[in-house]
Amino acid sequence: FDKLFIGGEGTLGIVTKATLKIWPYPEKRTYISYAFPTFEDSLEATRQILRQQIFPAVIRIYDADETYRHFGHIEEAKDKVMVVFICEGIGRLVDLEEQITKETCEKNNGVECGEEPVEHWFETRFKVTDTSSTPTFQMVFDTIEIGFLWDKAADMYHSVIEATKKVKGIVMITAHVSHFYPNGVGFYFTFAGVPPKELTDLEFYQEVWDTVVKTVEDCGGSFGHHHGVGINRSKWMPVEWGKSFDTLKSIKKLLDPNNILNPGKIYESPWKERGEN
Repeated sequence: FDKLFIGGEGTLGIVTKATLKIWPYPEKRTYISYAFPTFEDSLEATRQILRQQIFPAVIRIYDADETYRHFGHIEEAKDKVMVVFICEGIGRLVDLEEQITKETCEKNNGVECGEEPVEHWFETRFKVTDTSSTPTFQMVFDTIEIGFLWDKAADMYHSVIEATKKVKGIVMITAHVSHFYPNGVGFYFTFAGVPPKELTDLEFYQEVWDTVVKTVEDCGGSFGHHHGVGINRSKWMPVEWGKSFDTLKSIKKLLDPNNILNPGKIYESPWKERGEN
């Protein structure tokens, strides 16, 4: 039940207390970055690193377009896929993690790019000016995160990019990967576009969202990773959960018969009929 409650987004109860875990400050921290010729190479290198029981504190893959946007000045990264790593903890362990990470990257066609890309990640990771500046240019902008298994993650990435580029008005669709697990990865797709005259901003926004999520679902992935279901994804709950969705709704009815706990999320779709701007 605890996992249902944690993922319930306030629809099953109210959190009254939280306990935090505190870790010691790392003795040593190492910055590593590599540029790969293909998205497939970058994913395979990170998968192999994790398979060797090496778990960098940070791994982030930038696709070729995001690499150009963030690291266009780095010659080794030109037309490539940048990956940054941070290894931290006890000094001796960090040394071993650094050695194996570098060896594995180089076995998968990686070219070392030094510490600068990692320093850039540290400097910009909390800056969200892209989002706040787009209305000035009358653009619609958002980021969509999804979950996918390792085996066909690269195929899914290419399918989403190809499908989204076909949406009328799209100016940009890029991706980065920042969450890694034994069974899969968490992607972020970022889009920006200028709605065509026949669509409102909201209609264009919803069309892009639907295109990305439908492509991910068709490829066998999950419409969300850790940002939750909320409003945008609620219409996809029956698609992803199938008959099990009825069980979830039954639990909701049992615990909240009057539907007073965060109504309009997860179990119903406020955007089913779509709306005005």
